[in-house]
Amino acid sequence: MMSLMESYQPPYYFTRTSDIWDAIYADCEGARLSIEIDQYIIENDHIGRKFLSLLTEKARAGVSVRLLLDYVGSYSIYNSAPLNELESAGAHILFYNKLPKYRILQPARWFPRNHVKVALIDSDIAYVGSACMRDDMEGWRDTTVRLTGADAEPVERRMAYSRVLWWKRPLQSGRRIYQSVSGRFEFSVRSPGMGINPIYRGIIRAIRGAQQSVWVATPYFLAPFALNRAIRAAAKRGVDVKIITNARSDVRIADLVSASYFKGLMRRGIQIFSYQPFMLHAKVVIVDDDWASIGSTNIDYLSLRVNREANLIIRDASSVQTLKAHFMQDLQDSVQIPDGFWKTWPLWMRVAGYLGRSVKAVL
Repeated sequence: MMSLMESYQPPYYFTRTSDIWDAIYADCEGARLSIEIDQYIIENDHIGRKFLSLLTEKARAGVSVRLLLDYVGSYSIYNSAPLNELESAGAHILFYNKLPKYRILQPARWFPRNHVKVALIDSDIAYVGSACMRDDMEGWRDTTVRLTGADAEPVERRMAYSRVLWWKRPLQSGRRIYQSVSGRFEFSVRSPGMGINPIYRGIIRAIRGAQQSVWVATPYFLAPFALNRAIRAAAKRGVDVKIITNARSDVRIADLVSASYFKGLMRRGIQIFSYQPFMLHAKVVIVDDDWASIGSTNIDYLSLRVNREANLIIRDASSVQTLKAHFMQDLQDSVQIPDGFWKTWPLWMRVAGYLGRSVKAVL
C-alpha cells in the first residue's frame, strides 16, 4: 500500500453532482481495503443501483464495505433486492432512525434524520460535501471536496470512532467525539444529543469575526435567530454580505418562507441573489480570505438544530480562494433580488410565505 505522502493529491473541489458521482465511483473501483459511505439519499434508480452493484462486487472481493443510510432519505432501497444482495456479500449496513408505522402520524418524531454526505475509501481518500445519489439530481450545483493523505486524516479519525460504535444504535454514536482537526482542515459531525452544534457554533464565530466579507450559498435561507443576528451585525459594521439561494428549489414552501425574510435583510445592506440555471444544492459559507465551511448543513433550522450533519471547516488559503472563485461564477449565473420584489408577488405566495413561518423549524 502506498504511503500517505506517495498517495497525496491536493484538495479538489467539485461543483456538479454528476462529476462528484464519477469521482467517487472511480475511487471505489480502485478500493483495496475499505469503502465507507455515510449518506442521506441513495435511491433505487440507475445511479443508486450502479453504486450498489459496484459495492457488492467489492465486498465479494474482500473489501470492507460499510453504509450508514437515512431511513427516510434512502427508503426506496430499504429491503430492496440490490441492498439485500450487498448485505449477503458481507457489507455492514445500518439505517438511521427507522420509523415504525405508528410514527407516521407523529411528524415531530420523524426527526432527526441523517443528512450527512461523506465517503471514505481505503482510509486515505475522503469526500465531504452536499451531493446525494438520485438520478434527478445529476445536473445540480453541488459542492464536494476530495481529500487525500494527511488532508483526509480528520475524516478518517472521526469515521474510525464511528466504527468502534458501529454495533450501537446510530443515534448513540458520536455523542462524545465530534471534531477532528489536522492542519488546514477541521471535520465536524453534529449528532443529536451531543449538545451545542459545533458546525453552527463555528459558523457564527467566524461571521462575528468577519472583517471584509461573508458570502453564503444555500438552497434555502432560514437562519435561526443567533445566526441571523450575526449576519445582520456583520452587514452593519460594513462587511460585504452576499447570499445566493434558489430561484425555485425542490421545497417550494421553503422558498416562500425564505423570501418573506429577505426584505428585512436587504434593508440592512445584505445583497441576496437568485440562482437561475438549475437547482443550487451547495451549502457554502466563506468568511474573508481565510475561512470557509462546506458540507451537508443547510442554513435552516433542521440542519443547524436537529439533524445529523457533517461539514469541513477550511482554513487553507488556496482552498478558500477556489471556493470564492466558484462563488463569483455562481453570482454570474444569478440575478440580484431587487428592492420591492415582495410587493410584485401574487398575494397567495406572500400569504404562504408569512404563514409558513409557523413551520420553519421543520423546513
